Amino acid sequence: MTMKNLKIFILKKNNKKKGFQITFAKKGVFEFKGNKRVLVLYDGQTLTKNGENITNFNFSKSDFGLTNMDSHFLAYKKISEQSTESLIKCIQNVFGGKKYNIINCNKNDPRNIYKELFKRLISPFYLPVLILISLLLILTSKENLKYNKNKFLIFFLGFGVIVLSESSLGYIANNLIKNFSLVILPILLTLIIYLIFIYKIKLSYKNL
Repeated sequence: MTMKNLKIFILKKNNKKKGFQITFAKKGVFEFKGNKRVLVLYDGQTLTKNGENITNFNFSKSDFGLTNMDSHFLAYKKISEQSTESLIKCIQNVFGGKKYNIINCNKNDPRNIYKELFKRLISPFYLPVLILISLLLILTSKENLKYNKNKFLIFFLGFGVIVLSESSLGYIANNLIKNFSLVILPILLTLIIYLIFIYKIKLSYKNL
């Protein structure tokens, strides 16, 4: 059994010396070496406390025997590694709907869930906005004296939309209602620029 893309924590207590040992790693694989089951960890770190002294060391690979070991394991996926379906189910938990057992679903602080869903479901809508902005360039002929001016305006408009799409994540709040304006913004921008484009096209045909 391989545990990839998981954070793995091992806590080992030593009550006699009033100390503890914590090990965490990016990847773990269960293997059998002889008759013993061993957890092989990769790319991790171990923190050890003995009395008042705390030491730590990094490792690229380390074996942990699981027999007669007073340990507690906790392995969980990062929010960015969970499926969109799981994140939506987490939102249902937040609003008191059907209860799902979702890892890392914090009902008291769902901001990270909202941010991840926004990045996956809403941010892609900024792409058609950028496409429509670039199409505005064809509305002005190169022979037109305003062509260069419009080209720079369209460039800065597109750059502003990119900055807006990236910075929107920072304004995501714990309250879903407060996030509504950020959700409809790319859709609204797409509609406005599309209507402007259609209007300019029709106007140019009338002037022919």
